[in-house]
Amino acid sequence: MGKTQRQSVELSPPTNRSSLLKYTSTIYCDTGYLLEGSVYTTASIICEHLAREDKYVWKGNQIYQCIVGVCKVPSQMANGKVSVGSTLVGAKALFGCNDGFNLVGLFTSICVLHSGIGTFWNNPMPSCEVVDCGPFKMTNAEYTDPYLTTYLSEVGYKCIPGFHAEGAETAKAVCHKTGNWSYYPCTALACSVEEIVDAGYGVVKKSPMKYIAKCNSTGYEVSLTCLYNNSWSLQLPLCSSGTGAVSAANLDSNNLIVIGVCVTLTLLVVFVIILVSIIMLKR
Repeated sequence: MGKTQRQSVELSPPTNRSSLLKYTSTIYCDTGYLLEGSVYTTASIICEHLAREDKYVWKGNQIYQCIVGVCKVPSQMANGKVSVGSTLVGAKALFGCNDGFNLVGLFTSICVLHSGIGTFWNNPMPSCEVVDCGPFKMTNAEYTDPYLTTYLSEVGYKCIPGFHAEGAETAKAVCHKTGNWSYYPCTALACSVEEIVDAGYGVVKKSPMKYIAKCNSTGYEVSLTCLYNNSWSLQLPLCSSGTGAVSAANLDSNNLIVIGVCVTLTLLVVFVIILVSIIMLKR
């Protein structure tokens, strides 16, 4: 059951036998109540003698009202919320912040009553401070220091040659609500060299991403690139004994140019031979 909002305290008239001149009586409100119109929970009343009437009376009011103590409703929080079920003495207020903000202060406050002060929340109003992830740092990558480092701020980065971020060369880091940067680290590319060896090729590494596959039986060479998904740019055919042929569909642009030039020169030589033969026959 809720508290009664108002209580009345009425003093009985003093008698000459029961009260002495200047005798003081104290009024006490129940716990959680205070005297109406004041910040006090008690009141002292003096018994005085009226000489003309030759009687004793209580000086001041005869009836006192005790009202239930109520705290002010807490103000709303910037970037946060306040939950209050009641504002009576003993009620509790709960404070929380939105995602990306940290609470500065205590998350609870209780409505209390002190005589002489009145009602108030026993803890100061907290505030919500935006999450800051601090400077962005990572290895094996190139990036520009971000202008902002607070919640949801972003910074783009590019992995150095030979490294990738979850199958991509470039990616971005985001400041998470936990106060940490969320990103994919740049890890070394790891194409399987065994695939080349198993196909009958030798391997020569030119750079972190470039490889030369040389057919062991014919000496034919082909350039391979380790892609960011850890797969080779070409799918090599089996390098069998006596042949070093590689399907044109599996060659990169440089190899196709070389083959095209060779074919063109071969056709040109054949054409010249045929032309010379025709001229000789006409003679």
